[in-house]
Amino acid sequence: MLTSDDFMFNADEFIAQATARLKEKIKGKAIIGVSGGIDSAVSAVLVHRAIGKDLRCVLV
Repeated sequence: MLTSDDFMFNADEFIAQATARLKEKIKGKAIIGVSGGIDSAVSAVLVHRAIGKDLRCVLV
């Protein structure tokens, strides 16, 4: 039987897992077009946590 604990979201765990996956997938430098919306901004932050100064963001 499922309980409410089965549906809990842990943001810290998500960020750690997403950052680790991005580090594995991204080789070298990357560029992201940021529109000013939340989706592209969150994506840019996660990639920046993964590759740091190798990311360039462009406001589109």
